[in-house]
This record gives sequence, structure tokens and C-alpha cells, in this order.
Amino acid sequence: MLLLRRLPAFHILIFERQRTLRVGKRCCSVATRYVGQPSPNSHPHLIGKDCVTPGISKDEYAERRANLWLKCLATSSVKNQIVLVPAATVAFAAPDVPYMFRQDSNFYYLSGLREPGSLLILYGSVNAPKSALFVAERSTSKELWDGPMAGTDGAQWLTGVDWAATHSSVANFMQDYIGTCDQRATRVWAVRSYLTKENESYQRSVEMLESAGMSVQDCSSTLHELRWRKSAAEIELMRRACAIGSQAMAYTIRFSSAGQEENVLIGKMDFECRLLGAERLSYPPVVGAGDRANTIHYLDANQLICENDLILMDAGCEFGGYVSDITRTWPSLTSFTGPQALLYDILYDCQLHLIDGLKQRRLNDLRSTYMEMLVRLGLGLQSIGILPKDFRAADMLQISGKICPHHVGHYLGLDVHDTGSIAKDRAFEPGVVITVEPGLYFKADREDVPKPFRGIGMRIEDDVLITDTGAEVLSDRCPKSRSDIEALRKP
Repeated sequence: MLLLRRLPAFHILIFERQRTLRVGKRCCSVATRYVGQPSPNSHPHLIGKDCVTPGISKDEYAERRANLWLKCLATSSVKNQIVLVPAATVAFAAPDVPYMFRQDSNFYYLSGLREPGSLLILYGSVNAPKSALFVAERSTSKELWDGPMAGTDGAQWLTGVDWAATHSSVANFMQDYIGTCDQRATRVWAVRSYLTKENESYQRSVEMLESAGMSVQDCSSTLHELRWRKSAAEIELMRRACAIGSQAMAYTIRFSSAGQEENVLIGKMDFECRLLGAERLSYPPVVGAGDRANTIHYLDANQLICENDLILMDAGCEFGGYVSDITRTWPSLTSFTGPQALLYDILYDCQLHLIDGLKQRRLNDLRSTYMEMLVRLGLGLQSIGILPKDFRAADMLQISGKICPHHVGHYLGLDVHDTGSIAKDRAFEPGVVITVEPGLYFKADREDVPKPFRGIGMRIEDDVLITDTGAEVLSDRCPKSRSDIEALRKP
């Protein structure tokens, strides 16, 4: 049990006023300096006036915080509540060697702030919520080594929260909050993530609340409900991420050749995405040639591409925090072999059928789309003799692990596997973005498969927006029909 140390007198209302006045006086100086991330003043070509991040305004971020507040309130009849949303912390590959930082998506969704280790707190009465950010104090030494920091004034100016303070004030704030709130009529929420478990301000706050006898409940699934349906601004960012990823993938397909190492294609994809405006790749790409394409998450990418190999690349990029996720499979030479072409046409026809089902609203959730994929693949494999003629579509589920062991898709947004708490049998709604990615996998040691098809693995994946009238393929700029792929492969 954590014993609360007596801290200096600290009154939330007085502190709020002090911070607001102090920040107000310093806003002019803040606007002229770099605050540790792109802002309307430092990057006007990227971030519009009154926006926090590319395409997303302060008003939209404030609306997101208000929506989370109201959704949490709707789950109980309490008079007061407090919501803790921690930022991700820096992870290290070796002493003094950090991994490239990426902000926790929940924290980013609610604030837009990219500074590691920060803490967003929503608190107050039912009808008068407040928002506060706790951030690192600016340090001349740290800024010398790592670059400019937001500071309290920069964080408040950029994000539009009610006030901001340094991490050293967290304990004072929590002590005052615990001492003034009606604990029996207060609900404590936290948005938990494995990325934020090292966040010291968050951990300190949770310890103080729990030591005061207040239980902390996870509201991550509530936030997933909000993130699941994309706003008009979010959809535009996803269109941009998908357009960049599609074009970069097409360039990579044209560039590839037998004799290259798989890792070279990762470099090409990364280069093209950044050249087209993406901030980074959205995940470590899968590039598997030949039998290695049958390893779903093959990340080694350290083998040579041989003649007549099929190359499978699963990659995407990030723009404004939102990601694309695209997969294409193509021949290392200029055309598919006979067996490769037979399987590819089955897979391509299956994916077109699924996307048409989404456009026509015959398929209205991920589970029904998955079942339709299994049936369609089964019929195609029967037509070329891989499955017997008497094989029933109902039996495909039992052997799916040998044909296509992964699901037909997942939700997409700030994360590649977005809003994971939303069930796959949840009916689609306008604004939801999914992937559609059927695959066929026949490892080289499969004796139950005719020899010409052994060692062939392939997947086709597109990103699809559910709309009021059906569906829109966001990644349609990347060729995928066999004829278009072969045309792209010709010198």
C-alpha cells in the first residue's frame, strides 16, 4: 500500500488559473519556436491553421475528448469522474540507442501531442469537464542532445487543452483531487496499453488513486468505439496513406528482379513512401520470395530472389498518424508460370467477389466476409483439382488452416490492427475501414497438394472504406490483376 506523503498546499482551481494566465502571456513566444513536432507555424505546408496534426483541428480533438467523457459517463450514474490517458514512453534497443518513437494511438487520438511520457487527464463534474496535460519540463541539456521540447506552454498552445503542467506537479494535483472529490460518487477510468506501462506520471497517479481506495477501470474498449468510425478528416488522411502506399508498391513491383535480396525491396518501398510524403512505413514489411511467402509474418527478408519465384510483399505507410496496409504478389520474371497463374486467378477472382459483396452490401461484417472467402477459395481449388469434386463448402472451415490460416481482414486506422476490442461479427457502419486480404498457401513439403503447386504462397490485400452506399477501395492505385501485374513487370 502506498502511503501518501504530505505535499505542499495545492488547489486545482488556483493552479488552473495560474497556468492559463502564464500560458496566455507566453503564447506569442511559443508560436515562434519549434515545439518538438510540426505545428501550423513551423510546418504550414503540412498543418493548417487551427490544426494540431495534419488535417485534424483543435475542435475535432476537443470533440473527441468530449465524446470519450460522455461515453464513460453513460456507463454509470456517478456525479464525477476522472480519466487518465498515458502517452507511450521511449523504448531502447541498446544503451543510449532508442527505437524510433511512435506515440500511443489512444493518447494521440485524444491530444495529437507526440511527446513521450506525457499524461492527459480529463476530470471534473458531469457538465463541466476539464482537460490537462502533464509533460516534461524543458531542459537546456536535453534539448541540446535530443532537440526542442513542447514544454507546458507549447503543449497547451498546440493542443488546446485547458491547461498544462510539468510531471513534477502530478502528485500535487492527484492529492488535491483525491482530497476534494466525493470518492463514493467518482468513477476512475484509464486507457491502458502495453506501450504505456513505463509511464511514470500515469503509474504514480494510479497508485495514489488506488491507495485512496478508488478502483481504476479500463475504458480502452470505450475509446475503440469512438476510433472505429472515422471522421471525414480521418478518411482523407487514410486516402492519402493508401494512395502513397499504392504508388510506392507499384514502383517496387517494377523495380524488383531475380537476383536481388528480399531486403532490397524493403529499402525501395521505404524510399518511395517517404519521397511521396509519408512519415514512415506503418509496420516492418513482409517480403518473402518462393516458399518463404508461405510464412505469414516472414520478417527476415535475408534471402536471394530466384528466377520463377513469386514475390509477396505486405507493406504500408503512415501519413498524419494513419496507416495503409497493402499486399501484392508478383513474379520475379516478367510473367507468372502456369501453376502460379492458375492459383493467382482464383485468388484475384475471390478478392474481387468479396469487394463486390461489400459494395453491394451482401457482406456486412468481417465474419460473414471470412466465411464467403473460404467458400469462394474452396470452389476455385476444386476447379483445378487441388480439392476433390465431392468436397463440400461447409468443410472448408475445417481445413482453412492448410489453405488460408489467417482471417480475411481487420480494422484499420491509427493502428494496423486497429480497435481490436471491436468484434468481427459487428455489423459495418459508414466510416469503418477494413482490409480484404484472401491468401493461398502451399508449402514446399505439402504432399497432399499436386507437385506443380507446392512452394507457392500468395496474398492480395486492399484497404476498403465502408460508405453510406457501399464501399470504396482506398488502395486501388496499385495494380493487381494478372495482366496489369505482368504489364508492370515488362521492361
